[in-house]
Amino acid sequence: MHIPRAGGTALGSQIAQQTRLDPTFYFSFFGLDSSKGRNRIVVERLRKGDADHQALMRNRHFLESRVIMGHFSHDLATILDDFELRFATVVREPISRTISLIHQYTLDAPDRRRFADFPVPSKSREPDAYWAEIYRVLAANRRGPIPGLLPHENLMLFNGTCRMIGGAPLHTWVPAIDFARVRERLPLFKLALFERFNGTAGAMMRELGIAVDLDERCNHAGIGDPAERARHARYYGAPEKVLDLVRAMNDDDLRLYELVASAIR
Repeated sequence: MHIPRAGGTALGSQIAQQTRLDPTFYFSFFGLDSSKGRNRIVVERLRKGDADHQALMRNRHFLESRVIMGHFSHDLATILDDFELRFATVVREPISRTISLIHQYTLDAPDRRRFADFPVPSKSREPDAYWAEIYRVLAANRRGPIPGLLPHENLMLFNGTCRMIGGAPLHTWVPAIDFARVRERLPLFKLALFERFNGTAGAMMRELGIAVDLDERCNHAGIGDPAERARHARYYGAPEKVLDLVRAMNDDDLRLYELVASAIR
């Protein structure tokens, strides 16, 4: 289960590279597998019985795969109820993850600078003005949803890790978090930490019986905390008032992260 901005693309790349002798072993809903893009579907919108689901049930690559990856929640177990699924995911510190996602969601083309439905200054050329406008947008929509974002994009910004582990359907906006359900489902997951990527994700792969090594030789970018080697300022330079607002928007994710981080040694 690829929680956005938590190293899922890097992990999927390693799985694809290290199991390439078996082209059906790994299936990516992003198409980042041996299909070279042909498997790509928007899994966040996948519903049992819809056209994408029917096509998936005819896809030989999917049916023969051992590992699948994408932006789905634990709700996938109800959509693919004919299969035996074991879930694993990498969890990232929520404020860093959410700020990175906001930055990713912002278009910064010369003729189109927007975050959701809102015009914003250039995040690269006018970072202070950009973050001031982002603060205004978030403050006006602090309980969500933010106009102009798809339902799953909104869910990812507001306690997204809880929603994915708790099994929220990602095709519709649901404002409330049932934290008790999240805690109940947490033991169903093998877990790793983004901040200790190689060590914890490597251990997770071994627990799942997946022959993928994560070390300095094959994944230098995953040594220690990958965010410490990013080519940008911490939190992309977001001021403290933005960080405080994002903390308030992700209070359940912060509680969850403390639980997960304390349990992973």
